[in-house]
Amino acid sequence: MEKLKKLPTAVWGKDITLAVLWEMWMQHNGLKTVEEAQAVFKKHGIRGRKSLPAWLANTPTIDLVTTGLQSILETTGVDIDAWMVCEAKRQLWNECPDLREHIDFDRDIHREDVVNRLRKIIKEYGGNFYLALQMGVPSGTLSGWNRGINKPGVEMLKILLSNLMRGFLKISCLEDAQFILMCRAILGGDSQEFFPGVTDFASALQEFLHRYPGHTAVKIESLTGIKENTISRLLEWKPEKEKTSCYPETVEGILRALVERSYPALLETFDEHRKTYRKKEDAGIWEVEVPLKDLMDVKPVAKQSKAKPSVQKKVEPVATPVATPVVSEPKPITPSKDSFEDVVIDGLEALVARLKARTETVATPSVTPIYEPIGSVIGGVEHCLDPKTWHLRKDERVTMEQIEDVRTAIVHLRKVLVALSELNPDLIRKTITPILGPELAELFVAHEGLHHLMGSKAAWEIVQGTRSMVGVASEFNKSNGGK
Repeated sequence: MEKLKKLPTAVWGKDITLAVLWEMWMQHNGLKTVEEAQAVFKKHGIRGRKSLPAWLANTPTIDLVTTGLQSILETTGVDIDAWMVCEAKRQLWNECPDLREHIDFDRDIHREDVVNRLRKIIKEYGGNFYLALQMGVPSGTLSGWNRGINKPGVEMLKILLSNLMRGFLKISCLEDAQFILMCRAILGGDSQEFFPGVTDFASALQEFLHRYPGHTAVKIESLTGIKENTISRLLEWKPEKEKTSCYPETVEGILRALVERSYPALLETFDEHRKTYRKKEDAGIWEVEVPLKDLMDVKPVAKQSKAKPSVQKKVEPVATPVATPVVSEPKPITPSKDSFEDVVIDGLEALVARLKARTETVATPSVTPIYEPIGSVIGGVEHCLDPKTWHLRKDERVTMEQIEDVRTAIVHLRKVLVALSELNPDLIRKTITPILGPELAELFVAHEGLHHLMGSKAAWEIVQGTRSMVGVASEFNKSNGGK
């Protein structure tokens, strides 16, 4: 039997294809036709004789890249393993011009070389999961490569090589990977696009906590809804390489808090995304159908100044020449029907004027109520706390201008509520409630209506019961002079 000549080690480059390799082997052995080459295959027991025409047409077959790979190398010298890496690089060269400067055909020639580069990064990450998410492949696939159970084919090599060339996330701890990938999945971009200065979990945590200087974990829980024990761990948190001390739910909670501050109009959508973005996790995909970025035509809320905010259109009491202070009762302010902001701002102006007048009196004069009865029409809009008038407008769309109006109103309303919540309860009962009781009651009842529980009859009964109790308490306080 005539001895076959093995093909010398190829000089790999973007011009080396599967067809070129077999043509080089045929020329090296003096074979001029496909039939002659097939006869040699048969004579020497080389697998793939029937597939040779496909290989010469640059079409790989399953037997070429699996069971026949090693025997072909030993018999013919055609290195299919190296060809697979070369082919992946060649396709990347044609498909991704931005990667050309990183493609080196003489480096990482075999699949094991490529996988070894991945193994180093897996060790740095302490596992496969967050690398798999960046690549968009199942975590189990990376585990198989890492353990040597299997090796990537051409398509997977393209994904792996392109990620190695572009680089994975540089992280100091696994919380970084969690936070950054959550931002990409839910928001649609990197964190600094949405929260200036926030680049990793440490800076996100700092941004979250800076509003609560000196606060206890219990106090922060009351303000944010994040559990006390979680807050306690976050207050002591430090990044640890290859480890994580935070559950993904904790990282989600920090991201949610940042979204609530900067994009409150999108918080409900964020919560919906939070439930769905991990549905394809097993396939190595975190995603939502429409990222928040596509809905963001509004700018982040500017950070609040530490100085006490001034209230616009401050109403001063009317000066009189009489020695004894005389209370100037502000005129009732008719709520505007233009926007929600107008309604709240008008109410705040009246509130400030009345408190100003109240604090400057010697005796306790009677103050003309400017509130509407609980459950009445406000600003021409029948309120939503009655099941007969409640209309859930799921397809309603609002403009960015309207959202900004609501944002401004919420900011002012929040200031009022925070200020009230920190007052002495006795002061509220004796001084504030006689003036603001009905308005506060209406606000607290309206808060119940914000809970999306209105699909059940029991929920309506709870709201109606709350309204009834508030009405009784209001009448009782009125009859007892607020004592």
